[in-house]
Amino acid sequence: MPIFRIVDGNVSEGCGQSRISEEKLRNLFESFGPKFFEEPDLKLVDRNVPVGMGFIDDLAVDGDLRPVIIEYKVTGDHAADALVQALSYAHQLYNEQESFAKFIKNKIRVKEEDLDFDNMRIFIVAPDFPEHVKNAARVVEPFVKLVKYLYCGKENEEIMITEIIYDSLNERQRSSAKDYSIDYHFQNRYAAMRPVFDKLAERVKAMLDVQPYARKQFLAFKRNYIFLLVHPYTDRMEIGLHLEGEEPPNPPFMKAPEGRWGSRITHFTKLSKPEDVTEELMTWIRKSYELS
Repeated sequence: MPIFRIVDGNVSEGCGQSRISEEKLRNLFESFGPKFFEEPDLKLVDRNVPVGMGFIDDLAVDGDLRPVIIEYKVTGDHAADALVQALSYAHQLYNEQESFAKFIKNKIRVKEEDLDFDNMRIFIVAPDFPEHVKNAARVVEPFVKLVKYLYCGKENEEIMITEIIYDSLNERQRSSAKDYSIDYHFQNRYAAMRPVFDKLAERVKAMLDVQPYARKQFLAFKRNYIFLLVHPYTDRMEIGLHLEGEEPPNPPFMKAPEGRWGSRITHFTKLSKPEDVTEELMTWIRKSYELS
């Protein structure tokens, strides 16, 4: 994509893609991101945000309060790596959305409960995108925007051209919190676990006066933080608790594997019938509530 300056009908000089450092690229997009991304209400939260084993280049929030993970690459060959990296970060953000919601709230003026983690977005910035990266962006969750750039630095002049190669937000229907309910999680083959959940919810409400709420990938009970996280399956429910510093019996409790439950859930157990909601289980749920 060469660029030429034409003066008095004559081509005076040309400008092709110039080498640019990733840090320089980031600085330009952080300064002019709303224009380059065609997102006028985009707000930068912070750069180099630690998550899991890595760092998000830039974390932002769009005009509909969806968290946006932005990754930059200065060669098209690394665009696929950037997409995989960003998807890993999105997984961590979703699992630890309470902590990240508080982090975002402390950086920009927004209410934690208004942040839409169910519709998170990923922006990948690179000089080019191989076809397999475009194809992957079409099918993965969350929403992905691919932004191609051409940078030309010439004497005291800088030229930046950006092009939106693909944005899945334009092709897919956005979900909303109203789309996800308790009924949503117990449809079809999952219906067998509904009596187990109803028994659990009834006991939690009676003991702690807390109602459950639904998100796209889980059900939860919350005090200051989530103290009871529920993942329904066709033949069981797995429930996670925050029992830091406690040693619940094993079995039935197991250590929560890293990355699957988020950083606050320390233990989980399985329920397959209403009778599994025992007095002992409720004792540990109360302990998790008190620690949250």
